[in-house]
Amino acid sequence: MNRLLLVLLAVTLGGCSGSKGIDSFYKAHKNDPEVMAVRVPEVMLSFLRTASPEMRELVGNARDIRYMKLPLGAEEREKEINSWVDNLDSGSYIEIYRRNSEMGKNVVSIRENGRSVKEVLVYTSDLNTGSILYFSGDFAPEKIREMANTQGFDKFASSLLLEFKPMTPVSE
Repeated sequence: MNRLLLVLLAVTLGGCSGSKGIDSFYKAHKNDPEVMAVRVPEVMLSFLRTASPEMRELVGNARDIRYMKLPLGAEEREKEINSWVDNLDSGSYIEIYRRNSEMGKNVVSIRENGRSVKEVLVYTSDLNTGSILYFSGDFAPEKIREMANTQGFDKFASSLLLEFKPMTPVSE
């Protein structure tokens, strides 16, 4: 009986914590209508490292990069996404930057291990869309703080989208 109780408790706790993770969020929303989802494959990480010194500095230690742009038109959807972002710090994420306004929200949360940052999650929203930029790797806290303060994550997301912009066919 005790063993069954422990298994049920582990499944319950695992289910709760997993719902806050980027994997479950990404899987749950990547096929939603009007969602743009980009997951950078490892082979592309090596290409991004050569794009510029700034890109190399950030991507140099990344193992996983994901970007999602989600429409926030429906109030229920906006509440769901904002709730997910707001509850990240109830898990093992630490919120290091937040700016709320009537026009939207900007939140930077990290997961750390010792003196290095292992995961970075950046959420930005306006009245119509929300975007999530996620990094996993081994990053210097100073660089993450600098990027949060100088809107470096926004610039990175724009660069990333340019790299993955779909090619248009050329007619001969």
